[in-house]
Amino acid sequence: MKFIQIILICLICIGIQAQVKNTTTLKKGVYYILNAGGLALEPIHETVRSNVFLKKFTKSGMQKWEVIPQKDGSYLFKFYESENYLQPYPPSHDHTPYIDEKSSFTLVTAKGADTYWNIKSKTLRGDAMRAYHDYFDEIRFEPLEDDKKFKWEFISAE
Repeated sequence: MKFIQIILICLICIGIQAQVKNTTTLKKGVYYILNAGGLALEPIHETVRSNVFLKKFTKSGMQKWEVIPQKDGSYLFKFYESENYLQPYPPSHDHTPYIDEKSSFTLVTAKGADTYWNIKSKTLRGDAMRAYHDYFDEIRFEPLEDDKKFKWEFISAE
C-alpha cells in the first residue's frame, strides 16, 4: 500500500512540474499549448498557411511550439523546428488560425486557476483565442469572456 502511495505522489509531482504556473512570466522554451478541455494546438501540415486545429494531446512533435518572449512583453508562438508562426486568419474572425509570418500575442492570467492563461492577439487588437467546436475542434479569436473556452495552459516539452 505504501509503495502505491509513493508512486501516486511521484506521478502527481511529475504532472505538476510539467504545467507552467501563471504567477510568473512565461519563459522562452518549447511547450505544448492546450485548451481547458485538454486538446492541443496542432497544424494539419508543417507548411506555410496550414490551418491550426485542436487535436487530442499526444505529445507529438506536431504539437510543439517555441514560445519566444518579445521586448514589449508580448510573445511569438513559433511552430517547433520551422520558420512559421501561429497567426490569426485575416481578415475574418470566423476561421481557425494558421501558421505563417510573425504575429504577436499577450498573455493574461485567467481567473480561477493558477495554470491557465488567456491568449490575446495583438494583430486583432486584443481579441482572445478561444476553443470553438463546429465540424472540427477549431480556434477563433473573439472578445474575451470569463469562460473555459478562453483558457489555455502551457506544458513544457523540454
